[in-house]
Amino acid sequence: MIRLRSKLTENSICWLLFLIPFLVQGCTKYKEFNAVFPAEIEALNQYSKIVIENPKPDDYLHQLLENALKTQLTSIHPGNIKPAKELNQLEKDIALFNYNPKIENLADSKIATLSYSIKAKTRFKRDHTSKQTVLKSCNFMTRIPVCIPIGTASLKKGKQTVNVTLSGFIALKNNEGKTIIAEFPINQTFGDSGKLVDSRGKILHEGINRIAFDFAKRIVPHRDKIKSEILRGGDSVAVKLIENNALNMAINRLDRLISKDSDPDLEDLYNLGLAYEALSEIQQALVYYEKASDIDSDQEAVKIALKRVRRIVRD
Repeated sequence: MIRLRSKLTENSICWLLFLIPFLVQGCTKYKEFNAVFPAEIEALNQYSKIVIENPKPDDYLHQLLENALKTQLTSIHPGNIKPAKELNQLEKDIALFNYNPKIENLADSKIATLSYSIKAKTRFKRDHTSKQTVLKSCNFMTRIPVCIPIGTASLKKGKQTVNVTLSGFIALKNNEGKTIIAEFPINQTFGDSGKLVDSRGKILHEGINRIAFDFAKRIVPHRDKIKSEILRGGDSVAVKLIENNALNMAINRLDRLISKDSDPDLEDLYNLGLAYEALSEIQQALVYYEKASDIDSDQEAVKIALKRVRRIVRD
């Protein structure tokens, strides 16, 4: 009997050791954040400024699209823009009342002109359905409930649908009127349906913001949600901090650990890069992703992150 128990115990341990890799794999953790992605088209790289020309500044739709384009085209700070002066020099200049901002005149060849046109068509639809039903009066105080028909009634149901179709174009040209990229067509329908629906104004705002985002991501770096793997095997506290969005605390902790360790773990280097990237500190993220790649260039999570970030800062 004792031998049998010992044999069972050994078998159980063997099975557990066999299953551990699968159990760990099933516990893969991910961090969702707005990563920065490169422009889909690089034709704008040689231009330093975009001027937006609104053909109908008094028109509500054209104002909405102008504001949406400005927001989308200027909201990205990929981390590779550096100040003209070091911060300590700026502090000295300001202290000496000697800080004179310099406004540079751009050559026409460095300016791109964006023009557009947009119109909206709204369709409302209301569906009504009715159903005849028998009304009954029931007595539930008896052993067997008794129900007596007392008449009929018509039950009515309704559904509303609002669709807004936005059409037009966005064009990007140089100072000579030559096309920089192919004209971006606008032809999308946005809507809502149900018993209660969003107002036309809200649908317009959401639709125009979507169009501006779709156009902007073609020509400038943009943010979009991704899920990136958090590597286990390094510092478990840092993993928890990243999971719970305490990114600055994770960075401080990992930075201290790595600076004290002459042979840091790949996982800690990668996770530090991930925390920086989640804060849009792209240059710093690249530094630590590359250090992780130096340890193991075939690690899949490192390869994916490095490819994504390198495309942003390569210029």
